[in-house]
Amino acid sequence: MNPIALGLIGYSIHQTALTIGMEVERHDKFREARAMADYLGRPLLVVGGPFGTSGIRKAIGLPAHRHGDICVDLDAESCGEAHFIQADVRELPFEDGEFGAVFNSHVLEHLDSCEGAYQAISEMHRVGGGAGRVFTCVPPKSQLAAVLAPGHRLWVRELDGGMGWRIEDRRTRERMEIVLWAT
Repeated sequence: MNPIALGLIGYSIHQTALTIGMEVERHDKFREARAMADYLGRPLLVVGGPFGTSGIRKAIGLPAHRHGDICVDLDAESCGEAHFIQADVRELPFEDGEFGAVFNSHVLEHLDSCEGAYQAISEMHRVGGGAGRVFTCVPPKSQLAAVLAPGHRLWVRELDGGMGWRIEDRRTRERMEIVLWAT
């Protein structure tokens, strides 16, 4: 067989495996967030609606994840039938520790700067009660769809179980590493 064709097949398999892995991670982290919130007897905050902004998921009725007790997004359509509150993740309108857990999926990479991602991460930790209560999913650098998505401005990597973060601006190559301590 042609080596180029073999390479394309292999790359397609790799991309499919990444996509499946992301879906498994998203469902596992949502389940963990839900269990943490239930264990603590507090509501679960979901940042970034299960239907996203494309409308495709909503049109076919296939949410990326469940909505939790409260769903925060800039766009009401992204949250479906969930209890929706319009807010910016960098300035959440909630009290410190109000939630038992916070789940966010494919939100941080859309922010406009490393500083904005830092603010968002800090806010989610503030309202979620700190260490071990913020569950984040971001696309890997190796996923072609993530590389090509025009709305993806940042690469974000969670370190040390969510207490450390590496953020890189895709346009300017500015980098930031942050460490949040348990509260």
